[in-house]
Amino acid sequence: MTPEQRAEELAFMQDENQWPKWPYLPMKQSQKHGPPNVGYMVAGNVPTIHKENVWTFGRTSTAAPMNSNKVVYQSYEAILDDGWEID
Repeated sequence: MTPEQRAEELAFMQDENQWPKWPYLPMKQSQKHGPPNVGYMVAGNVPTIHKENVWTFGRTSTAAPMNSNKVVYQSYEAILDDGWEID
């Protein structure tokens, strides 16, 4: 990701008014081998990735969406540093 792309991703993540599927923002994390990890952010929360497909939660899991496998980050920058990007 170029510095310009990173700045655009960061600005988009921080402005929930731009999220096309508000209150969710689908995210993906590329892997060296295999398909990407999928997850989503939820509007109004601290920088958190819920590691579940935003379009199938509740259908493929017994966990409630907000109780799914999640990772809380210190900042939106840390999410990008961990390889996540907007899907």
